[in-house]
Amino acid sequence: RIVPELLATGAPACLSTSLAMVSNIAANLFMSSYGTAAVAGLGIAKKANTLAFNINMGLTQGVLPLIGYTYAAKNYDRMKKTIFFTLGVSVCFSVTCTFIYRSFASPIIRFFIDEPETVKEGTKLLPTLAIAVVFCAMTFLMNTIFQATGKKLYSLVTSVLRKGIFDIPLMYLFGKMWQETGIVVATPVSEVLSIIVAGILLFKFFKTVKVKGKNA
Repeated sequence: RIVPELLATGAPACLSTSLAMVSNIAANLFMSSYGTAAVAGLGIAKKANTLAFNINMGLTQGVLPLIGYTYAAKNYDRMKKTIFFTLGVSVCFSVTCTFIYRSFASPIIRFFIDEPETVKEGTKLLPTLAIAVVFCAMTFLMNTIFQATGKKLYSLVTSVLRKGIFDIPLMYLFGKMWQETGIVVATPVSEVLSIIVAGILLFKFFKTVKVKGKNA
């Protein structure tokens, strides 16, 4: 009985990682029509951005057990304090990263490679891509909340929407409109759309928690 529950809870995280790989493949495919320098620039910009993404993932996944324990114990006040404290830390960290990436895009890209065309492309793409860092902190945390509290469907919905449903079509559409920059613009836009959906689901969840708290 326990094993299917574990698999169902972990499936959205597995799917999210898989879809992120598919999304990267699609981004490289769309970017390839603009030359090898554009593909290389995008790859390096994504590598630089991955540091901030992964730290945010670590911050939000790190509080998963505490959110789960407090939810199971019906200690909803402590659960909410944990959520908002984590949100504050991750957003502050993300804003700092976004500022650094946007202010020092060229030196960051040059740290990886010193080929002029690639540096030019990466410097153009990284500032736009960096905007997504702030939004991903929120989506990661919301997804963690859904995982920790057993809201498997909510977690699955946010995972699939963020990578696959929103970003790949947007990359194609924005790429037609704004070329290389448009392909990258799709990342923060898809994060924002995911936040809207996840925020609605989170609001519904908090309403049920409030009702449970009154009944308890």
